[in-house]
Amino acid sequence: MGNKIGKDFLQKLWKNSLLPMEGAASQAYFKVQVLVTFLRMNQKPVHLETTLPEGYRVERLETPNIDYYKYLYKSVGKGYCWWMRLACDDHTLKAILHNPAVELYVLFHHT
Repeated sequence: MGNKIGKDFLQKLWKNSLLPMEGAASQAYFKVQVLVTFLRMNQKPVHLETTLPEGYRVERLETPNIDYYKYLYKSVGKGYCWWMRLACDDHTLKAILHNPAVELYVLFHHT
């Protein structure tokens, strides 16, 4: 895909990012301009010892299951309008997640 975004990809983004509203306004859609910002880490930080509160742990998911990743993505990103990875097909998403340069960590809490 390079620096150009293909028409098919944009159509998927549009389709997956607009959810119909309930009631009479369910057919009303409008476009808004947005600014998308990405966080990029060019080098790993110096390892710092961190103590988590009791019952918490952080785990790296080496090869995350696509459905589990989508669940996490939706759960964490819902309040922040995350949608780009949901527009990817499973093959593309798997390639991203299984890229050796990509690491995924999850914070777990045990009660």
